[in-house]
Amino acid sequence: MNSEAEHDWCGVRALERAARACERRKRARPDSIAFRMKEGEELFALSNRLRSNTYWPQPGRVFVTERPKYREVHAAVYRDRVVHHLLYALLEPIFEPTFSDASFACRKGKGTHAAVAHLQARMWALSRHGGQRVFALSIDVANFFMSLHRPTLLALMEPKVKHLPAWETIRRVVLNNPGASARRVGRLHLFAQVPRHKRMGALGPDRSLPIGNLTSQFFANVYLSPLDHFIARTLQIRGYARYVDDFVLLDIDEQRLVSAHARVVAFLHERLAEIEQSAKPIVIRRGVRLGMPGLGSIKGPLRCTRVNENEAEQLRVLWASYEGHLAKASAWRLRQQLWAALGAGHRLLKRHRFGAVRRRFPLIRPSVNFRAQVQRLAGGITPSGGGKQAVLVVQVGRFAELPYKGPRFGLKRYVGPAGVRGRSRFGLPWRFAHSLIQRILRAGYPVAVAMEDDELCGNVKRRRIAYLFEPWNDPEDKETA
Repeated sequence: MNSEAEHDWCGVRALERAARACERRKRARPDSIAFRMKEGEELFALSNRLRSNTYWPQPGRVFVTERPKYREVHAAVYRDRVVHHLLYALLEPIFEPTFSDASFACRKGKGTHAAVAHLQARMWALSRHGGQRVFALSIDVANFFMSLHRPTLLALMEPKVKHLPAWETIRRVVLNNPGASARRVGRLHLFAQVPRHKRMGALGPDRSLPIGNLTSQFFANVYLSPLDHFIARTLQIRGYARYVDDFVLLDIDEQRLVSAHARVVAFLHERLAEIEQSAKPIVIRRGVRLGMPGLGSIKGPLRCTRVNENEAEQLRVLWASYEGHLAKASAWRLRQQLWAALGAGHRLLKRHRFGAVRRRFPLIRPSVNFRAQVQRLAGGITPSGGGKQAVLVVQVGRFAELPYKGPRFGLKRYVGPAGVRGRSRFGLPWRFAHSLIQRILRAGYPVAVAMEDDELCGNVKRRRIAYLFEPWNDPEDKETA
């Protein structure tokens, strides 16, 4: 970084870019509107405080989220969130080259989809297209954000950024403890449901980062980066992926994973954090869970496919391109080999005669009412290989519903959310969706889960098929379960 950039790291232009990044998808929020109404004054004042080294984070708000478990989420005031984006833009080019390719959280070009694709590709390659048994070891760091040791984080960052004028601001953001001054909002009775060890500062004055800050996600990557390199260079495991504090190790040797688990526990205990629980390697065909937000833990034997409309369309176009060439020759065997080479991707497609392929989950057009939306979602689910029709589970606010007549799998009626015709429906709170999915899988049915996003279609939120869960009836797996 040149001296001019260092000098101007907190200039008005840099802060303006941070403000544009901070307001993305938040322009309608009251605090964003209030900030933009006097943006020039706010940015000049913030720039002066940062230059004169008088900036300190202000008390924010804290609320409790119920999914996937009760925990506190701290929301910084808007001007502090602008500073978080400013620091992220400053630090990301410095640390990004040092991060492992197996780390997928809060990084450009990464994310949950990329993590799943990476794991699936490594499983497929290690298993030699299904011919070799592969074991997976899934590990979770105990109470990660609440137990993170802030002095250790600063020690990891200091060699690379101590020379920057922003170092003192970085220190103040890292060492800030919002739990001591945050204002409680939301349903106050839920705070009693949060276990003591999941509260800010409960594990000591030097521990915890606030869940909800952009900088916290980035600092988590810095903190666990030594673990990534330890696993890759020292343990030499054949497959590895990490999403925040969830990570998976793959190998064809079960004992090597058992040994790796003990060494990872020792490494984390000595340098960083604790392991959530003892883990045992499993055969990958029983399913691997890595960062499946909002659904909790769903146990195998099962097969889980993350459904992405864009990826399915890209696969369909790719296959159509191949088919255009193969149709000119007698290439039935080659076509079968190419179809097998798609790996888990072929579960997003549906084969027809003469090699034609369509999306198994068609693109769902926006619908202005809930009933039409659900009809289109259900119409896009087609059985695989002549199997049973998948059961559609739909997210409706804080509930998971079965919107169609048929088996109810022990569900009872409940009063639907206000504004949705006010009639009773079959469902249960979304935080228990994993138990409903597991109940349906035990009955032998696949499950398609439609989840909400922030896009509005008329007066309802848009929903898309996000996951497909299928029972895995493999005798070999049942023997090893």
